Amino acid sequence: MKSIILLMLAAFSLNAEPQDAPTWLGALQQGTFVQEKQLPQLKRPFVSRGLFAYDPDRKQLIWHTQAPLNNKLLIDEQGVAEEDAQGNPQVLTSDGQVSQVLLILFSGDVQSWQEVFDLTWQQECVTMTPKQPFLRDLFSQFELCRLSDTQQQIRLFETNGTQARIVLAPMPESEPEPLQ
Repeated sequence: MKSIILLMLAAFSLNAEPQDAPTWLGALQQGTFVQEKQLPQLKRPFVSRGLFAYDPDRKQLIWHTQAPLNNKLLIDEQGVAEEDAQGNPQVLTSDGQVSQVLLILFSGDVQSWQEVFDLTWQQECVTMTPKQPFLRDLFSQFELCRLSDTQQQIRLFETNGTQARIVLAPMPESEPEPLQ
């Protein structure tokens, strides 16, 4: 369950109300990602790259890892599926809780975030501490930051010491068409 979530998420702080949310949150709905997963027992992080697309109307996230392995995950409110060689989805988990958390992270909807996380804001970052016991057992916190006008970063901190850093950027112009 943790690996599915990872494929894909403060000195001065205040609790933000939805009207205080920065405009960049949720603005990036498709693009590229670079994910670095640092396991406590390894000296260097495991790095993967690919494309993502978030469709807020369909409440679906496509997470297409292209390197080092080609793998496409389809995440919706019902669970997580992996696309097979013929393009057919094969259900990996029908645990809606896990997939809904991923969709909430990508939504940029602060009201939804506040239902699942305690939020701490500082400059261009929001730290999200899980409220739900099943999430607290897996993660100590998530962090979403604006790195630049075009890049966002999601950091995931697992309770076992594993960390992931995911940098999201817009789709390059050389990409022929959006993910389907």
